[in-house]
Amino acid sequence: MAAITGLAFIDNNGALQTTGSGSSLRPAFNIGVTGINGIINTAVFTSDNKVIAGGTFSAVNARGNISNITRFNATGSLDTLSYDIAGDGSLPKTVGPAFNGGFTGAVTKLFNTSAGVVAVGNFSDYNSILYESDQQLMHLM
Repeated sequence: MAAITGLAFIDNNGALQTTGSGSSLRPAFNIGVTGINGIINTAVFTSDNKVIAGGTFSAVNARGNISNITRFNATGSLDTLSYDIAGDGSLPKTVGPAFNGGFTGAVTKLFNTSAGVVAVGNFSDYNSILYESDQQLMHLM
């Protein structure tokens, strides 16, 4: 099976959905060269024009530790953040997914609600990892 490298959002009339800002159409959603190493079953827009995708996958563009759900920027790039591995500045920063964690099984449907995104699927647990920014660490010390 080839990796998924694009995503299109089509309305009920068969036209590309707009970005929500003006009337511009969303171009091909370019996830990247390597893409997703599995299947996307569902995707929703967030209020900040990002996209949350769910399915059965564990990597996006060779970046692992992604468990069946992730968030993309409006361009299709993985939404990432820079964080300090040790938390004390002794090691270089690394980049990881900003939407952190994932499900132990497949995500079949996502719903966007006023309380957040609701995920439906064949899973028993959600695992998340807490990253702390430098500002938070400085505040806690």
